[in-house]
Amino acid sequence: MFVLSEGEELAFKSLLDQLVQTGYRKVETVYEHGEFAVRGSLLDFFPMGTSHPIRIDFFDDVVESVRSFDPDTQRSIDKLKDIQVMPAHEYPLDEAAIGRFRQTWNATFPAVERQSPVYQDISDGKAVEGIECYLPLFFDTMHTLFDYLPESSVVVVADQVIEEAEEFLVDVQRRYETHRMEILRPLLPPSELFLNSQQLRRYWNKYPRIHLQRDETKRKHSVSAGGYELPDISLDARRGEPARKARDFIANLSVPVLVTADTKGRLQHVKDVLGRMQIPTSYVDSYTDFLEQRDGTFVTLGQFQEGLWNSEHVILTETQLFGERAETTRQRTRQKAFDPDTIIRNLTELKPGDPVVHIDHGVGRYVGMETLSFRAEVTDFVTIEYADKDKLYVPISSLDLISRYTGVEADHAPLHKLGSDAWANLKHRAAKKIYDVAVELLSIYARRKATRSVSFPDTDIEFEKFCDECEFELTVDQAETTDKILEDLQSSQATDRLVCGDVGFGKTEVAMRAAFHVVQAGFQVIVLVPTTILAQQHYETFTDRFANWPHVIELMSRFRTDHEIKMISERIAAGSVDIVIGTHKLLRTKVDFKQLGLLIIDEEHRFGVRDKERVKNFKAEVDTITLTATPIPRTLNLSMGGLRDLSLITTPPANRLAVKTFVVPYNPVVVSDAISRELARGGQVFYLHNKVQTIHNAFEGIKHLVPHARIDIGHGQMKKRELERVMSDFYHRKSNVLVCTTIIESGIDIPNANTIIIDRADKFGLAQLHQLRGRVGRSTRQAYAYLLTPDDDVIFTVDAKQRLDAIVKSDDLGSGFSLSMHDLEIRGAGEILGQQQHGQLESIGFTLYMQMLNHTVDTIKSGGMPNFEDPLPMTHEVNLGSTALFPDEYIPNTHTRLVLYKRLASLTTQFELDEFKAEMIDRFGTLPESAEVLFLTTHLKMLAQQKGVKRVLAGERGGSIEFFPDAELNPQSITSMVLANPRSLRVLQQGQKISLTELPEDVTERGYFVERCLHRISLLH
Repeated sequence: MFVLSEGEELAFKSLLDQLVQTGYRKVETVYEHGEFAVRGSLLDFFPMGTSHPIRIDFFDDVVESVRSFDPDTQRSIDKLKDIQVMPAHEYPLDEAAIGRFRQTWNATFPAVERQSPVYQDISDGKAVEGIECYLPLFFDTMHTLFDYLPESSVVVVADQVIEEAEEFLVDVQRRYETHRMEILRPLLPPSELFLNSQQLRRYWNKYPRIHLQRDETKRKHSVSAGGYELPDISLDARRGEPARKARDFIANLSVPVLVTADTKGRLQHVKDVLGRMQIPTSYVDSYTDFLEQRDGTFVTLGQFQEGLWNSEHVILTETQLFGERAETTRQRTRQKAFDPDTIIRNLTELKPGDPVVHIDHGVGRYVGMETLSFRAEVTDFVTIEYADKDKLYVPISSLDLISRYTGVEADHAPLHKLGSDAWANLKHRAAKKIYDVAVELLSIYARRKATRSVSFPDTDIEFEKFCDECEFELTVDQAETTDKILEDLQSSQATDRLVCGDVGFGKTEVAMRAAFHVVQAGFQVIVLVPTTILAQQHYETFTDRFANWPHVIELMSRFRTDHEIKMISERIAAGSVDIVIGTHKLLRTKVDFKQLGLLIIDEEHRFGVRDKERVKNFKAEVDTITLTATPIPRTLNLSMGGLRDLSLITTPPANRLAVKTFVVPYNPVVVSDAISRELARGGQVFYLHNKVQTIHNAFEGIKHLVPHARIDIGHGQMKKRELERVMSDFYHRKSNVLVCTTIIESGIDIPNANTIIIDRADKFGLAQLHQLRGRVGRSTRQAYAYLLTPDDDVIFTVDAKQRLDAIVKSDDLGSGFSLSMHDLEIRGAGEILGQQQHGQLESIGFTLYMQMLNHTVDTIKSGGMPNFEDPLPMTHEVNLGSTALFPDEYIPNTHTRLVLYKRLASLTTQFELDEFKAEMIDRFGTLPESAEVLFLTTHLKMLAQQKGVKRVLAGERGGSIEFFPDAELNPQSITSMVLANPRSLRVLQQGQKISLTELPEDVTERGYFVERCLHRISLLH
């Protein structure tokens, strides 16, 4: 490590040499840690341990300035006095170190030929992925953390640390035994890389120690920390009083209570919840301030993982109050993992001129948002223009009536006339067609309910062990999907679940858990995949994951000889094979399973017609799970409400980074730099050239630009076996650059490939660009997509420019769905609903179609008949007679306000509303009064929806509560509510309306009065 300071004098050339020696690599432009670039007297580099890269300006050999800068905009951020430069990695890659590595490699692996990609890459100075596994080959002696600790250090030993270490080493040894025979990637034994538990003890025994233990066994020199186990006080939304457990616990305490939250917004959320419990709170600045208190309930900012209860005080965390939902929400907020369907329905990407649909008035064009004064209230309105320049002003309280028009290109969207019958007729026709679809779906549902299958037992401790062996923590979506599948398997009804999620989002792990549960019960499992390479990949994944268990896994594909296929078939019939992974080869081979229990199909739509018929025969007999990467809209999932079991995995894995996307004119220097940058960190590159006639020219061009690369070529006109060989070599890293066509659009998962270069990107559609970009970025490494365009602007079309701009803007994880997944989601809907419905999707728009289908299915299931003239229920209106909006001075950007209004309108539960409110405070600061009123109004709308209330008007001079004509009200609840407030309430219109008088002047108090009234109302069912 060394320090660079402003005003320091040092030789520029020596500094560059020092950076190289400490592992930094030279590039054209700095984006990642461990890179540096030189432009004249400027040195840009990205030190390890800093959040931003550093720019140093030299004057001769003097450091004139040290600044941090943004790698995306290249603009300076802060001026610094000095910067600590840490080594880029813990292994040297200078000439001497590489020489030592080569010598030790040859001595350690004498039987391994030098064709190993690992040996070649490290010899070329590349930091291959997994290079840490070869660290002992770089050094004469390996050191541990203990070698660097001062003698005065105190070591704190956590409970169960030895047991955890031994379990870890068992897992490492298992993986070593599984992969030790791989000739091209030989492995060092674990004893050369890790300390065992005895060595660990010997090291820490040299220091004073504090051992932490959970049990209460009395030992010599032990001290009890005291305390009691906290009860479960989490909110239960299903109870009449969700917060009763928490309220009763806090009320019965005689010691001060501190409740912590991560952020200001979440702290406000906690205060709101405690306020609804009638528990007054005070804010304290710190834990020290809290310890001075003698009684009461306090709140503060703090990232406590667990609470504490002892004789002097109680500390509660938001996780204790809200259960796992709090942690889940924090994770999802950090990951920006938005529900893709919500993004489509909201107006995130809306620009003036874009088509939108109003439920009552049809398709118009979005103009903008205006703030208007109406009846002494200031409100934001969305303006929509219709035919003949007619305008419609929609208040933000009615934004749930508006949705983005999707289904066809914006230019081909219709433009309806206000006041005409055309829209009503379209809705009427669509409603009838949707009714037919709903009836068909219900029929399918009934048939499936009648079909019986094996009822598998509950999960046991063995299943828990298998789950614990997974290297990664499941995302929320993965966990929910796994739970649903287990419920399916334990039911006596036939399972037919579709699991939809992008590649790399964890569908395979979910499938493996289901397979394990089935084989543990003594049944067999088929995993069916469309390609030989994918079958091989699944086979390796399953074999590795099941390595600790006695289950036999076999592969049936073209990689097996006829004799091997015959032998495997006989073993399957005898029941000695538990899981068979196969392609169409399995479908076309006569195989008698002894006891088949589960069929897992990956990408069923990619099988041929004849194979699909054979798949149907399998599905008729056993439980089935289908995996697909084609996105299915979440509204479709809601619409089916159990008619078609559908699970979506839309949360990206932890630490997954969005792909950085660049649109650049073709330049050999850019291509060479992009490939060299990726190869230097041990990665792989896709170079996509989509013309088979000239792909060999592109291949030769890349060979000339990057002569040290191991390049291969793949396209759809190659013989199948040759193409499979190419893909297999790339998967196993024998090649590190693949020049290819769009055959990779739906291919195998290669986490080590983290750069894609797309030649003539202007020729591709938006959805296709998104799919291609998705081939990279499947690990925790930063991935890059370079979209190359011709350098002649004349060739460029306006549409192409817009597409490329859109793909660059939509590079956030999850939010990438907002634009480029529209076409694919509609295709996904077609796969389930049938393509004949595409015309209806176009006529009224994708989102409205799904809303109508959802409502129609619910209506039929409840025994009703949908109203074709008015196919969607009326909305609920709440007006507290006060300004309710996000004011300009709070959120100056009009577009941002619109997006937030739409998100607010799409919320359906109080928990979601509280979370959104917390997010608003974190992003924009304390809510102004008009924003507080907006949240209160939304809360009351949610209550009104539950109680059959059509409209609430509650101004300073009074108002009313009006019910829907078909609301089945409990008359006793209305009577008790009126009797409790005789001066303020009066029944009108045979109980269909309640008059409000003598209301509080303060709008918040007025809102709380309405809330108490609504809580008293109950329905008969």
